[in-house]
Amino acid sequence: MNSERMRNIIAHGWIAMLFLLMTMTVVWILQGAMEGNLQAYAQEEGISGLWNWAIFFSIAAVMPFFVRIWQGKAFRWIVFGITSLWTIVFIGSWVIEGVAAATAYLILINVVHHIVAVWTTVIAYKWARIEE
Repeated sequence: MNSERMRNIIAHGWIAMLFLLMTMTVVWILQGAMEGNLQAYAQEEGISGLWNWAIFFSIAAVMPFFVRIWQGKAFRWIVFGITSLWTIVFIGSWVIEGVAAATAYLILINVVHHIVAVWTTVIAYKWARIEE
């Protein structure tokens, strides 16, 4: 697999993770609205949680552009590091917060998000190791 193909996969992986993150957020809010309990979102996330979401959305939005713009060796290792950290944070928080507490459709979205994150991390590692 050549460098250009890896860059495409990484960029698309970040786009997919952004889409899945937005989907999780919308489904979570819709679930609260349908249950008549939007307080659950406010209590769990609060204002600091909104900052976390803003940071996550921002990172996921800019990463595809950065991957397409720059490709130096140091930058490729930075992409691998950020992608790895992203994957660890999301899988770790999902495990810590409790898989059992989630509904089936949120579990499905989370599992797909984690699969995409792991695959993007693997490709980012391969891309970082290329000698050019």
